[in-house]
Amino acid sequence: MARKHTNGSDAETNIADVAGQIETLKADIAELTEALGGIAESKAAQARQDVRQAGASARDRATDLGRAAQEQAMEGAAALSQTARQNPTATLGLVAAAGFALGFLMARK
Repeated sequence: MARKHTNGSDAETNIADVAGQIETLKADIAELTEALGGIAESKAAQARQDVRQAGASARDRATDLGRAAQEQAMEGAAALSQTARQNPTATLGLVAAAGFALGFLMARK
């Protein structure tokens, strides 16, 4: 098989071209890596913000539910108090029955 002989300057030029291309590739890879890092950081910051907003929303919702439950309990207690004042004998009978039942259950251990 015949081989083509190249003179030294062509080989040196090709090596220099390849080396230049490698340096360009390295620079491109560095730019891409930096760009991807920036995108990832941006996405992470957005995710953190979304989590903070969700947490604040959940906290506000829990506070609202707690207030509503407290209001409902107060209304229930007021209604119970009014019923007890209107029917003291029935209230006393219910309390006595509840006490008897609780005492019976505790005595059974």
